[in-house]
Amino acid sequence: MCQKDQPCSILTRLYKVLDLGMHSKSVSKLKQQGSSLSELLYGLLLLRIYGLTVYAGSKKDYWNLLSCQGKDTFYRYLNNPTTSWRKLLYRTTLSFIRVCASQKSDQSSSGPRCLIFDDTLLPKTGKKAEGITKVYDHVVGKMRLGYKLLGMVYFDGTSSILSDFSLHHEPGKKKDGGLTRQEKKEQYKKSRPDKSYGQIRKKELSMSNIESMKNMLCRAFKEKINVDYEGNQPGNVLERNW
Repeated sequence: MCQKDQPCSILTRLYKVLDLGMHSKSVSKLKQQGSSLSELLYGLLLLRIYGLTVYAGSKKDYWNLLSCQGKDTFYRYLNNPTTSWRKLLYRTTLSFIRVCASQKSDQSSSGPRCLIFDDTLLPKTGKKAEGITKVYDHVVGKMRLGYKLLGMVYFDGTSSILSDFSLHHEPGKKKDGGLTRQEKKEQYKKSRPDKSYGQIRKKELSMSNIESMKNMLCRAFKEKINVDYEGNQPGNVLERNW
């Protein structure tokens, strides 16, 4: 798909080993003219490896590396609310677990398999992003504009992979998120099908970390991501003290 050496060769190997091409087709019903979903996902991953946005990639020579028809094709793919990016993460995680298990000669030497939960700040500068608010940054001890990302990582004692995540905002006691009425009015808004994956993501903005974490655990067990059990405990879970 491209001519560059190391980044492309590594991505191509990972793409095949983790069956990303097959997974990309199973999580979206989007149809593109001239570009397969597998090519689109490959292109997006390649751009991120080079540290480029879709727009920046379209302005540089890297764009010649991609066998797609232009940046609008990528934007349509990314903005489609019926694409289940969460399902793609879980499918990739299961492939990751399978590959790691096949590489281990002595399973008894592995550490306990567990799920790790943690949240982090995604700082932003613009106030017009959908649902954005000021959120508390526990590192610097003050409110900052952005989102909170709650991530669930699968860890097998040696390797780890992000398996699920949710984005959150903090409206606060005044329910204004630290923004003026005019700033909230100017925020981006989009109508989505009620039960679409995009609409589900939007509703998660207002969930607490605990509620979202419970949902992730249920999805993980439903997807048959197994962790080690000890006594009467439901599994190994490491989390922050929220």
